[in-house]
Parts: sequence; C-alpha cells; structure tokens
Amino acid sequence: MSSVLQAANLHPRQDYLARSNMAFACSFDMHPDFISLYSGTFSILQDSLPKYILLLTNAKTDKQKTVAEGARTKIWADTNIFKGVITSITRDSLLVGGSWLPVTAVDRLRVHTTGTNIAGIVFITLGAVTTPLGIVLLINGIRLLAQTGSEWAVFFQTLFGILEVGAGIVVVPLGIISVAGGIIIIQQGKNFNLHNQWRLSIVRSGYQ
Repeated sequence: MSSVLQAANLHPRQDYLARSNMAFACSFDMHPDFISLYSGTFSILQDSLPKYILLLTNAKTDKQKTVAEGARTKIWADTNIFKGVITSITRDSLLVGGSWLPVTAVDRLRVHTTGTNIAGIVFITLGAVTTPLGIVLLINGIRLLAQTGSEWAVFFQTLFGILEVGAGIVVVPLGIISVAGGIIIIQQGKNFNLHNQWRLSIVRSGYQ
C-alpha cells in the first residue's frame, strides 16, 4: 500500500485520506452492503479536516487580504511560474495547477479577487458611458461650429462648439483608457510582492 501512495507522490493530507480510504475499503472488501456506510464515513473524514486560507498582510499598514481555495492565481517562486486555480491549502503549502508549493517558496503572487473584479467592472462601465458621451460632444461641437446666423449667435455657437469639441477630444480617449484598464484589472488581478510590502502566511479558515 505504501509503495502505491509513494508512487502517486501524494501530499501528506492526501496520503492520510488515501490510507484511511484504502484501509476502510479493505476491511469490508467493498461489500455492497457497506458501500453507503463507507461513503458517509469518508465524507465525514474529509469534512473534519481543518480548512486553511492564505493570509496576506501589508507590512506597513497591517491591512489584510485573504485568499481561499478556488481562486485563480499566478505565482512566482524563484525562477518558476505557476498558474491556475488554488485547489488545496494545507498548514504549510498550497496546490496550484497540479504542483505543491511551500508557502515559504512564494516570492510574488497575482490573485483574482472580488475586489479586483468589481474595480474592473466599474472602470469598464465608466468607459462604456463616457466614450459615447465624448463622441456626442464632438459631433455636436462640430455641428455648432458649422452653423451660421447673426453675429452674436455665431459667437456663442463658436464658443460652445469649441468647448464641446475640446471636451469630446478629452473624454473619448479617457473612456477608451478606462475600458482597457478595466479589462486589464480583471485579467491580471491584484499583485502582491512578498519582497516589498506584503507578508504571506497560512491560517485556519474562520480565524479571529
């Protein structure tokens, strides 16, 4: 049994679960009458294991961010880069993209959080609103500049036309930049440099 587990290169928590799984199965020889009992016992065993989360603490402000299993991330560890979903967290390591990483080996990580997603959506929404507004200002400003009439009418039309064209020239690029920035924020997530401002640790879920 141990040779099978060793060949599978299981993490200690997986090894414990697998040993319990196999031992329980062998004791009853997987008799159909005991399958439901076995499944229930194994589920209870899994649920009883402690749950862990990543805790990022800003060294200057003590502001904290938590990252749980299921988060998409990109991790730099020495010269290696790991990308994927965090599928498991233990008291001293995490599983990303099929690779176990000791928490002490992480140099930098980029995480997709609820906050970054909301920020990205806000930027995209602002850009989607301001870009058409800028185009409308440009069109209306050009229309005013092209109108004719009395001397005073032409003066005010020219003045407002110049103001609207100028505003449109400013607003349209800002809208485009806002949309592009929102997309980048959503795709990239938030960056945490562990050699600069942030400290990374692993704590039990629900810690105080």
